Amino acid sequence: FFFFKQKTAYEILTCDWSSDCALPIYVLESAVIGIPDPHWGEAVHAFVVLRPGATNPGADNLIEYCKQRLASYKKPKSIEFMPTLPRLQHVQKIDKPTLRKPFWGDNQRGVN
Repeated sequence: FFFFKQKTAYEILTCDWSSDCALPIYVLESAVIGIPDPHWGEAVHAFVVLRPGATNPGADNLIEYCKQRLASYKKPKSIEFMPTLPRLQHVQKIDKPTLRKPFWGDNQRGVN
């Protein structure tokens, strides 16, 4: 997704977050999206699926870990732990529109 700051767009890719911040001993898979933010327009929100048997490191610990590895605008402001990520049936890609819907459903402004 694109993060806009003072007429400048920054592209934040799931692979940036996954490769730099997804602790391999805890995280099986992850996805990031932009969610509404009153100050910045959008903020980074991560969805994380933990490895079977892994203890939950906590959102604050993962965000702190990200601070050391990513540019400030790429680190998530919030993290949500899920048992599985929704997938598109035929291609098995992560269904990001489904992840975005609870956050953008009632907003006047949406995301393409």
